[in-house]
Amino acid sequence: IRNSLSGVPNKEQAYSISPIIESNEWNGLLLVGNTPLGLLYAARTLEQLLNVPGKENSSEKVVFPMVKITDWPDIAERGEWGGNSNDDLEWLGKRKMNVLEFLANLSFDDRGNPTANLDKNILDKAMREGIKPVPFIPHLEGLQYTGLYKYYPEVKAVPDPSKPLPTDWS
Repeated sequence: IRNSLSGVPNKEQAYSISPIIESNEWNGLLLVGNTPLGLLYAARTLEQLLNVPGKENSSEKVVFPMVKITDWPDIAERGEWGGNSNDDLEWLGKRKMNVLEFLANLSFDDRGNPTANLDKNILDKAMREGIKPVPFIPHLEGLQYTGLYKYYPEVKAVPDPSKPLPTDWS
């Protein structure tokens, strides 16, 4: 199985699910991945295939499918940028999305020195979900919210008095 997974595209995310047959009887499933991330994707695929009874039917048994799957993604990086993507980590992870671009926290200390840090909760949750967190610094127009103009007012854009103000002027 490992040999068949070693030559596929994006092999670090590749996985296989195979039935375990012993003495001509089905005896479970074997999940194999090239990496822990591949194994996580195998488990997520199996979860999608399982018919798990609800709590109200606790006497019912879980039905395991007898499947043989070898899979890998065609696209190495899949994910979401901006908006409420930080709140969607579990949803993204279940769908094997593996990149989250999120805003770095930018501000200034009391002496006007710039600071940048990352939300440790987002980093930890992303890693648990198999998602690579990629912090970014916002476009220049977003820097007004960091305190930049308080400490460095000379960098603020000045409109041309001979022209009307742009519609996005603030």
